[in-house]
Amino acid sequence: MPEVDAALKASKKLLVAQNLLLEMIVSGAPLDDVLGAMAAVIELRDQSARCCIFLPDPDGSTLRLKVAPKLPESFAHSLKSLPIGPLAGACGAAAYQRERVIVSDVTVDPLYKHSKELVRKHRLRSCWAAPIVSREGALLGLIAIYRKRPHVPGREEIGAVEEMVRLARIAIESAGGEAEHWAALAGRKRTEQQLISSQDSYRELFENANEIMYTHDLAGRLTSLNKAGETVTGYSREEALGMNMSTLVAPEYRQLWREMLDSQIGGESKTSY
Repeated sequence: MPEVDAALKASKKLLVAQNLLLEMIVSGAPLDDVLGAMAAVIELRDQSARCCIFLPDPDGSTLRLKVAPKLPESFAHSLKSLPIGPLAGACGAAAYQRERVIVSDVTVDPLYKHSKELVRKHRLRSCWAAPIVSREGALLGLIAIYRKRPHVPGREEIGAVEEMVRLARIAIESAGGEAEHWAALAGRKRTEQQLISSQDSYRELFENANEIMYTHDLAGRLTSLNKAGETVTGYSREEALGMNMSTLVAPEYRQLWREMLDSQIGGESKTSY
């Protein structure tokens, strides 16, 4: 059936994107690239979502927009520097409270008393935001989802975004190029133990995820595989390590997988199997 085929193709594409995101985090890709990939995964999972990701300014009073791939350009420009406060929309309030904030309809919610016309002008009706918080309670960033209709996120949607929040925390805390910035936000210098904790969090998430997660080298050889991957492929991780991805990806999806991999490595060295 066409509907089943389309759903299967979308599921496979999402799986590829999720694993490429994990590879970017593990390999230490630039933080902006990682955040862009996170937004892409969220929007790939839900086509009606308009994702944006913020990082806080060092003064702790404003959020600065880093990525917003599907938001109208003029609206994204208005979010370049967003105040943090109890009544500063879903994003500003979530950053202020360090808690998830859901606004199902911006036209009637008091959080948008001073900005609802701007949001309505761009045909957006709802927004919910989840803060990215360090283990010490410092605000590291924020992920927000806008939609063109009134909306309350369900358990599955919240869980998917919270998974991205956890990955974002690991990526931010492990971003060597911005270590001093995030240390200042946390009120202390980064310590070796914090890095170890971040790595442990990633390993736990990778191993216990319900979906297949894996990493591979640029030649396409598997370098790791989680428990779900063992169950689905029928191979133990010891058997799978070193196997080429071409033996595990269905023939009809190999070209898509190669294209997405090549786009992440800049297209400089095309991989062929």
